Amino acid sequence: MDGWFYVEKRFGITKGVAGGMFLILAGSGESALKAAENALEGIKTVPYVAGKFAASGTKVGGKKYKDAVATTNDAYCACLTERTETEISKDVQCVYEIIINGLRMEDVKKAMKVGIEKATETTGVLKITAANYEKLLTVQAITFRIS
Repeated sequence: MDGWFYVEKRFGITKGVAGGMFLILAGSGESALKAAENALEGIKTVPYVAGKFAASGTKVGGKKYKDAVATTNDAYCACLTERTETEISKDVQCVYEIIINGLRMEDVKKAMKVGIEKATETTGVLKITAANYEKLLTVQAITFRIS
């Protein structure tokens, strides 16, 4: 948007693992954001992965539009709890989705563990969970108690 177009002279592609994810449920927007930032700082220490977070989590497909590849995960939107079937409790005010991609499954698993541990160190985090993608993904559960 500055009037210039920049592109790398060289870049490469390779097969990898996409879509490792977890959700941070927090009592405030500030604590959710801080937890997401902390998670990404931890994820950056793991080689061969890339992580990002989103304030509007995604789910596979849609209720109204059957051809939709992904839509907003309304069951985990704190601002929609009165308007949709929710998966979050009343004390949850904000949810961030952490997404991790990497070269190998073991890289993604390690990054998820580190990211979750860093997120749970943040005051105000109430729960760490994952969206249910049914048969599309096989998710290995990681359970943390937040005290």
